[in-house]
Amino acid sequence: MGQLFNRILRIAKSYSYDAKTGRTDAGFDDSDDELKKIIDDLNNAKTSKETDANSGRGSESQGFSKMNPELAYTILGIAADSSIAEIKSAFKKKIKEYHPDKIANNSNHEQAKKKTQEINEAYSCLKNLKGFN
Repeated sequence: MGQLFNRILRIAKSYSYDAKTGRTDAGFDDSDDELKKIIDDLNNAKTSKETDANSGRGSESQGFSKMNPELAYTILGIAADSSIAEIKSAFKKKIKEYHPDKIANNSNHEQAKKKTQEINEAYSCLKNLKGFN
């Protein structure tokens, strides 16, 4: 991140304002290219963070966008023709049941974390499918 800041600082310093002529001269010819590189670096950093976060997931949950709606309904324990209110209710019930903060035992705590992530993914999948918040 420091390298990106240094690049931006270099671009900013390369622009000089001449008070006599009222002109701004860019002393850095490749500022557009440099800004594109900075944007690409930031996008790559974001993508690598997302990849790192997803790499810790088990094979049973491959992320929000890859969850199958049928599996999501099964995880929440509801029928495929359930209403939005039923989906929300089932989600709340499952989260209350499996939330890691409710689990005192350390060995079950990790399982509860995984189950909670799975429930969140299922709910997110159905939210996207049905188009609600």
